Amino acid sequence: MSGVQAVDLRRSFEGFVAMVTQLPRKDERSSQVFMFTNKRRDRVRLLYWEASGLWLMTRRLELGMFAWPKTAQADA
Repeated sequence: MSGVQAVDLRRSFEGFVAMVTQLPRKDERSSQVFMFTNKRRDRVRLLYWEASGLWLMTRRLELGMFAWPKTAQADA
């Protein structure tokens, strides 16, 4: 999994945590915020660990789309 690919945002907490643990040297319980988006780039989900548990936050745009880095495949 690349850090910039779109993902299915219908995943559960465990689904997003599983994606993070597949990344090299990443721990879902670190102070990092992990950001995910859908193909249309009009929604994002943020996964964050706080002392007592995980936060999973969602943002949906009514108009427009989020700026997002391109994948190597999209650049080719």
